[in-house]
Amino acid sequence: VEVMPGFAKLPLREQLQLSAAVMGLASQQDRLERVSALSQAGLKVYGDPAWAEFLPEPRAYGGPLDYHRDLPAFYQCVAVNLNFTALHLKNGLNQRVFDAPAAGAFVLTDYKEALFEVFAPDEVVTFRTLEEAREKLEYYLKYPETRRRVATRARERVLSQHTYGHRMQIIARQVNEI
Repeated sequence: VEVMPGFAKLPLREQLQLSAAVMGLASQQDRLERVSALSQAGLKVYGDPAWAEFLPEPRAYGGPLDYHRDLPAFYQCVAVNLNFTALHLKNGLNQRVFDAPAAGAFVLTDYKEALFEVFAPDEVVTFRTLEEAREKLEYYLKYPETRRRVATRARERVLSQHTYGHRMQIIARQVNEI
């Protein structure tokens, strides 16, 4: 199905660039809609200063964070780290579901089947709808000991099976097999 007339006539490089731009904008809009809906429940967004421009509620933007310098400590200071996977990762996982637990932090993430290929059900907390996210956010904010248990199990899993060292071993093994 051709969505945009003339798309197939574009050179392949331009098709790829246009597809990437559309997916990037769609992911941005999707995250903005979901974050905006949950900001009414007190959610704050930290990171890229562009969030301050786009969020309908200015108080929902908490400030900038440097990914390498600030993020690990930030994860530990937040009761519930919320994760929305980018649209282009249809069946994939983003870095946050590994980074936050590695730092010992609790993550509430959108449901992806791939999560259960790398985590046990008691190591990850997911949601399928914004209403479910809101309910679980409220629940886990009330029960810090439950959050701590989930975060501890997730951290043990990440450190025992999902570090860059583990990934390099898998790559080396696959290269040797080829």
